[in-house]
Amino acid sequence: MANKLHDGLTLNPADTLRDGSAEIPLSRLFSVKAGLSGVPGQLAFKLRRQRLKRMSAKKRFVLRDRGSEELLSELLEIIREKKKQTAVLAVLAPWHEDATLSKSEGYLRRIAEIDSRVLSDYFCVYVYECPYHRPDRIVADRLSDTRIYIRYNADYSSQLRFAEAVIRECGVLYSHSVLRIIPNDAPEDRRRWLDIFSGDVRHILDVHGAVMEENALLSNESENVWVKRAEELYFNHIEHALVLTSAMRRYFEDRYECGKITFTVTPVYSGDISGGPEEAYVKQGALSAVYSGGCQAWQNIELMQRAIRQGAQLAEYLLFVSEPEVFGDLWGDEPMPANVRVKTGTPDEVRTAYLRAHYGFILRDDNILNRVACPTKLMEYIRFGIVPVMKFAEIGDFMDLGLEYVPLEQFMDGALPPESERERMARTNLGIARRLEGEYESAADKIIGILTE
Repeated sequence: MANKLHDGLTLNPADTLRDGSAEIPLSRLFSVKAGLSGVPGQLAFKLRRQRLKRMSAKKRFVLRDRGSEELLSELLEIIREKKKQTAVLAVLAPWHEDATLSKSEGYLRRIAEIDSRVLSDYFCVYVYECPYHRPDRIVADRLSDTRIYIRYNADYSSQLRFAEAVIRECGVLYSHSVLRIIPNDAPEDRRRWLDIFSGDVRHILDVHGAVMEENALLSNESENVWVKRAEELYFNHIEHALVLTSAMRRYFEDRYECGKITFTVTPVYSGDISGGPEEAYVKQGALSAVYSGGCQAWQNIELMQRAIRQGAQLAEYLLFVSEPEVFGDLWGDEPMPANVRVKTGTPDEVRTAYLRAHYGFILRDDNILNRVACPTKLMEYIRFGIVPVMKFAEIGDFMDLGLEYVPLEQFMDGALPPESERERMARTNLGIARRLEGEYESAADKIIGILTE
């Protein structure tokens, strides 16, 4: 058998390894003929195959002991048959129930919301290269009668061609973020990029955010050439773009020639917590302030902690964070006041706290990311009658819509409005939330119309 790049599509021991060398039987692995230099790679390959066998026994990951051509033919035939019955599209994103990913990420929640509200009536093939689960062969799960989930590894050219063939057959591609076409390894190697712009494919891009600025902020780089290239490719080819805010639409119109692109403003609608009651702005009990979110640098946790220390007697503090130990490390050696509670919190616990809370911390900085954003946390706060405490208020479209908030400095000075005024502020914000929810529903119907054309 001629050596070739192992495409990972079968457990046949006659297959070659990824580097093109032939597999050596275990009994000969340590022989002089095999050579000690190849032992680590050979053992790693055998261990990977054992892992795949174990995974194949689990119903969640159905791995097929067949060649790529047979599996691809089956998938393409399924897609052709489904096209006779309903709209079919590929979705370039992880499945929102993928166990290798954190469900606390806003990115994953957006995927779940779009899947349930917009794509529920369609046959969808999710295609994804996960940085944490790197299959040595195509993983194709039939999740339901209307959902197939494909994971590929861009290290293998055959897996790239497999994913591209599926996308072309679907004919419509809904991309969650421009980042999904960039390979996890060696982004400078264009041969590893997913080619989605060849063939007759219609494109819908759900932008999610200003990814170039986000990448620069996280990596401390002024610009990532690969992210820039991916974004340019999309905006040179797409017909429709979904943006979270009008501010985000203006941002992209300033960056690119967008005359042929239809923008649909689709605000964040759902979060982990279901909406509050009709009169959520009415609060009972002692004054309380809440926070729900992560401990990332952009959340300004240490600044929030200073505000809590300075205003310790103002309110009770209910703080739900993904990593309480990190929050504790940032707090330092000073004892935490008895009226400050820090925990992870279940959705029910957070909802109960939201119903009681008068104020909520959202301490974002002044940058492009926040100026075009529609934070889930802010939407949750105002839907529950919680007046936000903010460091920077020009977030997305909220100020244009008349958002009422308390500046952080005012909170730290203890100059809080009387409860009657706070209720008025919360009522105003609740009206903004309902308006944005209505815009989301209208946008969702518009996208459904585009998909069924």
